[in-house]
Amino acid sequence: MLHPCLCLGLPNPPHPRPQVPPALPPTVSVPNRTSTMSLRPLPTLTRSLFRSLVLTLALATRLLTAAPLADSNTEVGDKPLVAAATADTTPAAVTPVVAPAANEWPSTPVPATTANAVASPASSIDAPVSPGALPQVYALLNYLNSVKGTAMLAGQHTTVKWEGTDAWDIPTAELAWLQANTGKLPAVRGFDFMFLNDPQCVDSGTGLPLQKIARDALRWHRAGGIVTIHWHWKMGTFTSNRSLFNFYVMNGSVPATDWDLAKGLTPGTPENTKFNTDMDAVAAELKVLRDAGVPVIWRPFHECSGNWFWWSAWYNPATARVEKRPELFKQAWRYMFDRLTRVHGLTNLLWEYNPNEGAGEVAAWYPGDEYVDMISVDVYPSNGTHPTYASTYASFNALTGGRKVVAMSENGAIPDPDNAHAEGAAWSYFATWSGDFLMKATASGVAADSLSVANNLNFIKRVYAHERVITLDELPALFGPANDRIVNISTRGPVGLTAQPMIGGFVIKGSQHKRILLRAAGPALSFFGVPDTLADPILELYDGSNTLIASNDNWGADTATAAALTQAFADTGAFDQLTLGGSPVDTWPDASKDAALLLILPPGNYTAQIKPRTPGQSGTAMIEIYDADLASSGSTLVNISTLCDVRSPAANPVAGFISKGRSRRVLVRGAGPALAAFGVSPLLTDPALLLQQAGTGTTLASNDDWASDTALRNAFAATGAFDAYTDQGQARNFWSANSKDAAFTTTLDGGSFTATLSGPADNTGRAILEIYDYP
Repeated sequence: MLHPCLCLGLPNPPHPRPQVPPALPPTVSVPNRTSTMSLRPLPTLTRSLFRSLVLTLALATRLLTAAPLADSNTEVGDKPLVAAATADTTPAAVTPVVAPAANEWPSTPVPATTANAVASPASSIDAPVSPGALPQVYALLNYLNSVKGTAMLAGQHTTVKWEGTDAWDIPTAELAWLQANTGKLPAVRGFDFMFLNDPQCVDSGTGLPLQKIARDALRWHRAGGIVTIHWHWKMGTFTSNRSLFNFYVMNGSVPATDWDLAKGLTPGTPENTKFNTDMDAVAAELKVLRDAGVPVIWRPFHECSGNWFWWSAWYNPATARVEKRPELFKQAWRYMFDRLTRVHGLTNLLWEYNPNEGAGEVAAWYPGDEYVDMISVDVYPSNGTHPTYASTYASFNALTGGRKVVAMSENGAIPDPDNAHAEGAAWSYFATWSGDFLMKATASGVAADSLSVANNLNFIKRVYAHERVITLDELPALFGPANDRIVNISTRGPVGLTAQPMIGGFVIKGSQHKRILLRAAGPALSFFGVPDTLADPILELYDGSNTLIASNDNWGADTATAAALTQAFADTGAFDQLTLGGSPVDTWPDASKDAALLLILPPGNYTAQIKPRTPGQSGTAMIEIYDADLASSGSTLVNISTLCDVRSPAANPVAGFISKGRSRRVLVRGAGPALAAFGVSPLLTDPALLLQQAGTGTTLASNDDWASDTALRNAFAATGAFDAYTDQGQARNFWSANSKDAAFTTTLDGGSFTATLSGPADNTGRAILEIYDYP
């Protein structure tokens, strides 16, 4: 995305360069020291200078139209667990709803999913088992329960990718195929951590995994979808020929891995160290999703009661036989649960227990109510058949008396939605396996290689158009107004004219920490034709007590944080590349003098400052503040108010912001004389404001010398914009009735906008440019 405040009418840059998302860097801690910023509130003013209501932004990202990627994964799918169903043609008995237990939580109303598939009232289910589970986890679990018996969510696993490639910005083959053939996308997308711990699948320079699961899952969530992740966990003695390193126990008649789970669960052993290290690598990826407020249906140790994965069975050299070990599996599940939730603090997981369908196995391998949110089965019936597995659903649902959500986490042939409803197979979702299980579908049911296919094309079209199947476009806004929040607001202006910094104030309001990307662009602006840019900006962040909490000079100098920052540029759409003369240009190269910070901050007031690296230097810079969560959470960014120099038409401060989704009123202010009481000097004595549509330059509103009327005073009060204070018991106003300050309110439809602050030709000085959402 191109910032509205960069300039008007420039072409949009291409997609930012992809990078591997490592763990987030911690906030930089520095010794306490007093800020040197000039704007200081009067003693009786309660830091209202940078308060406002929410200025929101709708991100309508859909991964719909790009060409499919070529499959690069040569691993086969899971072994079929269940043959064609023969006993699932009779309706399942209805399981009575039991009274809520002490650890249960009341269901809440859920919006209708579609006009035809309306959610019925949900029965009571257990609360999420993760300690301190995010509100989004509650919302997702409640929604999955609410569609019980009424509709199923369409799900699709996507081909595992691990190689480094620039093609990560387009959909995988399965999503592109569905979009092209049905006009729809699934509500649930499946991801796999298969290559995360594979020594061959890391960046040779950084040592970081090449797999991009967290990044792709963030984008899917941002598009409104539900994320489920499993793990084909490769384990064993790695050698140059990759022998004995696998998730399968056997390779034909010989062992595929020498991994012994019993040793992995024994503290102090090398196997236990490896067990922990691999889980820690997965936790780092899941934390990225946690910090963005993304709930994950987490399906570890899948198909646990089978005899083909090492977490369920092992090859016993003493007996030369494969032996199942349910008790060790249950220990491993609880061990992982404790490590991910209590050691790593992962509060965004719904734990999905996934046994085989065999008689008695669902109970024999069950880790316990306190460790499980959902129960699921993987089924691969004969090609072209579409059984519902109603008796399997009934047995899984009966295990906990309906207190856990039940899903079909993998399928070859999709269950027939009409029969599923008639037979009482109330799966919350199905998830078709990747590759040929979907993409060989033809109208005849016979693929080009003359082999039968799991699902023929006409059947898939009927499923995705079915009134009892919920697709991506039919999902309600499960996690709050994900598209109704401020994502980025930025201001461009001069720095160093008065030997003072540019200061951007912002507020995080709410109950949760928020991931914030801050950037100080100087040299990067030159690519857009901005003259006289600040050669080497320094970025500093202060909290509400004026304590310096983080700083940066030259964002790419630290390779440990550069990868995370580059990833954040991509995730937020921050300008990073531009096409000039038909060739891509990196506007934020690693060696640039621009500055950036990626932080997780608690709610509160903050000020970001841009200063020249060399005292006495000056030039144009841009301060940018991004909500890097990519999803709604319990906290939001509220307005930015930028204190900067106003000196010439060519370098006047310009604030860019984006509004989408609904019409709204905004309050825009240019404060010059009103700052006199704060000791700001020299002041811009007669500011003027201009609001334009970005891209066209169409003037939407303007003001020079505000009108002190009741309507504007009410707008100040409603938004918390600084106005009144008490001096020796007397009520006074910063914004006097006859001041030369500028302000106006206006109503805007969705779009990108620029607000410019200027002064008379012979008047220079400091002023504040403010933009508020006005309810």
